[in-house]
Amino acid sequence: MTQHFSSVKGEQKQRRRGYTINARSENEEERERERALFISLFVRLMVFIASSWRSLLKRKKNNGIGKLFFRSANFTSSKSLGKAAATTVVVDAVGGGDLSSSRTAEIPALFSKKERRRREEGVKEQEEKRVVRRIITNETLLRFASLNDELERTVRSHRGQGLRSLLIAAVEHSRTKDEAERTRRMTEDTIRKFPSEMHALKLSALGATFNESLCERLTMDIAEAAREVGASGLCVDAEEDFLNEQVDAVSLMLMRAMNKSENDGDTKNAAVYKTYQMYRKDSVEKLKRDIATAESEGFVLGAKLVRGAYLNIDRGKGVLFETKKETDESFADGLAFALKSIRERKKDNQNSHVKILLATRNTDNISSALGYSDDVQFAQLMGMDDEVTLSLLKKGERVAKYFPYGKFTETLPYLWRRCLERAAFS
Repeated sequence: MTQHFSSVKGEQKQRRRGYTINARSENEEERERERALFISLFVRLMVFIASSWRSLLKRKKNNGIGKLFFRSANFTSSKSLGKAAATTVVVDAVGGGDLSSSRTAEIPALFSKKERRRREEGVKEQEEKRVVRRIITNETLLRFASLNDELERTVRSHRGQGLRSLLIAAVEHSRTKDEAERTRRMTEDTIRKFPSEMHALKLSALGATFNESLCERLTMDIAEAAREVGASGLCVDAEEDFLNEQVDAVSLMLMRAMNKSENDGDTKNAAVYKTYQMYRKDSVEKLKRDIATAESEGFVLGAKLVRGAYLNIDRGKGVLFETKKETDESFADGLAFALKSIRERKKDNQNSHVKILLATRNTDNISSALGYSDDVQFAQLMGMDDEVTLSLLKKGERVAKYFPYGKFTETLPYLWRRCLERAAFS
């Protein structure tokens, strides 16, 4: 009897313990989402402030202080109109509109009929742009990134809209072997779960900063997993300048091993893509060198072209262009050379040895790459430039949305770079 009572009591303790653990788990998930919501609002507010400040400076320069005062809806003596303007700004900033082109309420009484008509047409144009943007559904809490429990829904939503997802674990700069191994498992699990999508990795998350041999081994394991399931492509992302040489070496190692298909490159995708940051002064020469290497050694070069997202970290080191104009010219030159290489191979009835992933919102770059559907695909950041993405979809092009996934604390470095990027290049 005593033994039976003890066992029953023990079971009750276990159930209470299990209930406590489950309750604690649910509370932690709830706190996680609350923190994620807070950081999402904070990041969007920072982007809005940076964009609004740039807009004010531009108006001040073009119109002078007097015109700026009277033309901005933020400066009005009417309290009711002031409240309306503030409400418009908040809705636009939090509701997912175009933060770089936010407009406040109109003040018709201050303008002539001609000026009112001009401003009303401008507001109508902005509203049309916002409608276009909302055609591409984005239900993620952070807008630019996905939490773990949102990942499957986000990928499914993209697929339903004719888009691919370009997924990357949000972890950066692992400090221990265990953290690097965790990132490897996380990436492989995602690849196996979504084999039809494109995937990316960062070497810093796989131990590149403290153990290069470990990083190479883990990277090769991920590439093997991607090849086993037939993933649509694996991108090695570029990072800060001090990792640039390692990114070059590991990317070429993977492409030599993975990008030799039975059809000698007769596919629409490369198995592995190397990322070229075109704001670097050496990027065009590296691209030309790698294309020549791929042709001579008989493998397919996967080239993902980006402008670069580490401007505020690597500026002043002498490796980046000083102006956006120089970066734009570098991007255009590199793309033109790669497309010329593709055309020359096609002219000789040979399969292309270059596959391009054009990660840009620049319409000039995109226009120059249209018509190469077997060798070029496009990508934009999730939460940004949806009108560009939609335009490409209507043209029948292959388009992906790039976004990181993970815990909200892991997405912070990425979200902060997006904030600084919008402020710098808007």
